[in-house]
Amino acid sequence: MINLSGYQINEEIFISYNSTLFRGIRSSDKKPVIIKLLNKEYPSEKELSYFRREYEITEKLSVNIL
Repeated sequence: MINLSGYQINEEIFISYNSTLFRGIRSSDKKPVIIKLLNKEYPSEKELSYFRREYEITEKLSVNIL
């Protein structure tokens, strides 16, 4: 499992060739979070571009969790 400052990672929920998804809790306000990390230490420009685009799309979503 990973150690990410400010977050308590509870479980690994999905692994793909490019990335891994984790479920956890943000320490500051105890809100549930999903964290997506790229698997490669040095991803290509194309992989970074895709990752940024995914972030931009999900940032625009209005989703309330519990």
